[in-house]
Formats: sequence, C-alpha cells, structure tokens
Amino acid sequence: MNRRTLLLSAAGLAATGGVAATGALAADESLLGGGSTTIDAVVEAKSITGRRADTRSGLILAHRGTLSAESEVLAGEFETWRDVTVDDDLHDRLRFDYLALQFTLHLRTSERRRGDRPTERQDDGSAGAARGSTVTAYEADRGDFNAAQVGDRVSVRLADGRVPRVATLSVAGDH
Repeated sequence: MNRRTLLLSAAGLAATGGVAATGALAADESLLGGGSTTIDAVVEAKSITGRRADTRSGLILAHRGTLSAESEVLAGEFETWRDVTVDDDLHDRLRFDYLALQFTLHLRTSERRRGDRPTERQDDGSAGAARGSTVTAYEADRGDFNAAQVGDRVSVRLADGRVPRVATLSVAGDH
C-alpha cells in the first residue's frame, strides 16, 4: 500500500471520529502482491468517506456500539450501528453532495498460533478480538458494503492490486 492511500484511509477514520481499535490500516503487502487471495474475517467497522473538490471527509463510521455520522445527509438516517446500508435513494442524495464516495469495510483477521486460547465471546454474542488479530481497511462496492454488517463473519476474495479492495464477499451467517 502506498503512503498516500494509507494517509487517506487514516484521514477518513480520523474525520469520522476514528476508532483506534480498528488497528492497522495497511494491508500486508504479501496479500496484495500477486494473484487473488481469499480471507475469512469479522467485520469490525464500516465507514463511508466522501470527496468534495479537493476536500476529503469522513461521513459515517459504524463500530461495535458506536455510530458516528459527520454528514448532514446521513444524520438520523440510521437507527443503530448494527444496520448501516445505503439504498438507491440515499446513494443518490450522497452523490448529489459529493464528487466521489468510498465505502470501506474494516475486517479483522486473526492469526491463531499454537497455544492461543480460542476467541472469547462478547456481551452481544459476537467474537472478541483474538491475540494476533489485525484490522485492515478494504475498499468495497456498495453492494458488498450493504451485505455485511458489523460483527458478521465474512469470506472475502481480495482484488489484485496495490489498494486493499474487496472483489467478492459472502456473509457466513447471521451474527
């Protein structure tokens, strides 16, 4: 991942009241180096970033227990952090106010090593972070962004290229 992409991703999180717990933004270069890769992960957070002329701003960040909307278009649009989807009407309203939109899924993958304890369950029944887990921000199209909600287990095929991007996504089941 190049420095500009990393800084823009970090700026998007910071503009939405960024969540330090979303962890590393830079994807492991080996994942993006050659050929597509499939990963299993948990959706830790979702965010939308918009661009106006030469300004980039975070519009919304949904994270476990938190929903932060910085956009006047999105204020009051969502009732809970558990269900953040952008339908055609909302997408049209956002496109009217912003030149470009970036939908991002922040995915937590865990690398269990021999001797690691299984992931503990949280109060809401979702899996907690395992030791050695990392969170990486992946660009996604609106369909994949809508399909996955915070806490969902997903299987993701990553697009080839230098920018971490979801090529296809499937949700493993309800959380």
